[in-house]
Amino acid sequence: MERIARETVRGWWLDAQESDHTKTAYGHVADRWFEWCDRRGLDVWDARRPDVDAWRTQLRRRLAVGTVGKYLAALSSFYRYAARDVDEAPVEHNPVANVRRPKVENKSHADGLTNVEARALLAAADADGLRSAALVHLLLGTAARVSEIVNAAVTDLGWDEERRVLKVTRKGGMEGAVLIRPSVWATVERYLAERPEVPNGWLIATTGGRRMTRHTAYSVVARLARGAIARDVKIGPHDLRHTAITLALDEGIPLHEVRMFAGHASSATTERYDRRAHTRGSSSAGAVESVLWGEGPA
Repeated sequence: MERIARETVRGWWLDAQESDHTKTAYGHVADRWFEWCDRRGLDVWDARRPDVDAWRTQLRRRLAVGTVGKYLAALSSFYRYAARDVDEAPVEHNPVANVRRPKVENKSHADGLTNVEARALLAAADADGLRSAALVHLLLGTAARVSEIVNAAVTDLGWDEERRVLKVTRKGGMEGAVLIRPSVWATVERYLAERPEVPNGWLIATTGGRRMTRHTAYSVVARLARGAIARDVKIGPHDLRHTAITLALDEGIPLHEVRMFAGHASSATTERYDRRAHTRGSSSAGAVESVLWGEGPA
C-alpha cells in the first residue's frame, strides 16, 4: 500500500499547532529534515534512530545546544503526530523518541548589558530618531520578546486601571499583557503622534508604513549597539530582554514577579537569567546560622 505523502502530513501537523510562531518554526525544522533525508536517498517514513542521531550530530556542528534541542523536539512532534493521529499511519514508531537531547546549561547565554551600557543604548536610540527610540525603550522597558513588539498594533494598547498596557501574543499563542511604564510610554506616545499615518496601524512601522520585521528590528538594535557599547559584542533584541530581566533580578525583585514580567511559563526559565544565582542561598544560610548558633529564637 502506498504511504501518504510527507507534505500532506506536514500540512495537517502544522494546522494542528495553535501559534503562528510555532507553525513557522516547526515548518522550518521539517523542511530541514526532509532536505537532509533527500540528500541521502532516505524516505522520511523509513528513518530510524541512527538516522536521527546522525542528523543531530550534524546540527551540533552548526547550531547552539538549545536550538538543536528545539529541532529534535519539533521533529519528534512530527513523527508522533504521523504515528498517532493519521489514519493508515505511515509510521509505527517515532524514531526521535529515544534520541538523547543535548543538555542545556542552566543559564542564559545572551549578552546582557550593564546599567551604564543600557543607558548609553537608550541615549543612542533617542538620538537616532523616534522609531528607534520607541523600539529600544519598549524592548528594555517591558522585557517583551521582539516578536511581541513587531506583531503588535496600536489597537493592542490599552489600560489596566491607570496603567498603560500592551496586549501581546506570548509563546504558544497565549494572550498576555506587558506593562508600559510612564518613562517608556512618553517615548512611544511621541513616536505615534509624530509619525506619518500607518494604514494597518502597526505599533512599530517601517518608513513605508509596513510592519517592522524581526530582522529589521535586529538590524536597528545591532547598529545602535555598535556605536553605543565599547565591548566587542553583538547585541540584538533578545539581549535587551535579557538585560531587563537580569536588572530586575539584580534589584532584588522576587523571582515570581520577574517571571510574570518576562512572560515565562516557568520560574526555572527565569532563574537562567539570574547573574547572582550562586549566592541566592546566602541569606537563608545566614538565617539558619542565626537560629542555631546565634541569638535567634530557640
